Amino acid sequence: MTARDRSESADLEVAERVRGFIAVLRNFASGAITAAELEQYARRMWPDTNGQGTPFPGNGLAATAFNSIWRPTDTELRASDVAGYIRWLTIGTCDFPARVCGVRITAAQLAEKLSLPTQRYIVDGLGWIESVEFASPITGRQFHAESSMMDGVPQNIYVRASEGTREPSAVLDLCNTLGIDAADCFLDDDEPTRWVIWRQDDNGHRAIVESFSALQKARRELLRLESSAHKQMYWIEEAPTATAG
Repeated sequence: MTARDRSESADLEVAERVRGFIAVLRNFASGAITAAELEQYARRMWPDTNGQGTPFPGNGLAATAFNSIWRPTDTELRASDVAGYIRWLTIGTCDFPARVCGVRITAAQLAEKLSLPTQRYIVDGLGWIESVEFASPITGRQFHAESSMMDGVPQNIYVRASEGTREPSAVLDLCNTLGIDAADCFLDDDEPTRWVIWRQDDNGHRAIVESFSALQKARRELLRLESSAHKQMYWIEEAPTATAG
């Protein structure tokens, strides 16, 4: 059994400060105090002008939330950010151990695509981070994606997934949730072709138009083709086993 860094009495003092912090965040969320007043509260609690250390030793979530309040002038503090901090401090955060892939989109663009709010916070050494969490309507698998808000940083994101159902794979689940394809992702391993759009012209000639790894994107492309001015026959078929892996 390892030695404790702090006494149990000190732990309870931290717990009391966290409860007070939650109460102040809720006041901001309800409109009882302004962002400026929230910053003033943080400065009174931790007046260190260098921003070193934390009033919540041992509680990394509280420390991250407090640091983001302590330096809000770097970026606008929003209600969705504070709601995320309150969620962290009251119910914790999910674990996302499995890296799924990278996606060529920012967290803000992904959140807009899903009609969800983002959460912004400071990470020591990385600066401001913007993140979004969402769930697959197919399996309920949870995903987390984040991107840097720093200028000059490539605006791509890595998506991580929670533990859970094994089928379909996390990559296929993510693609069909977002309506994207393996071609839109940075993948550690190649994803197989699963679906093919075929075209038949007026003379009965058939040709493959495009191949996809995820059915949702294939269906969207099929709708686009069917609504085009070229009135040819289009349909989707499952790729042959040899090319489906």
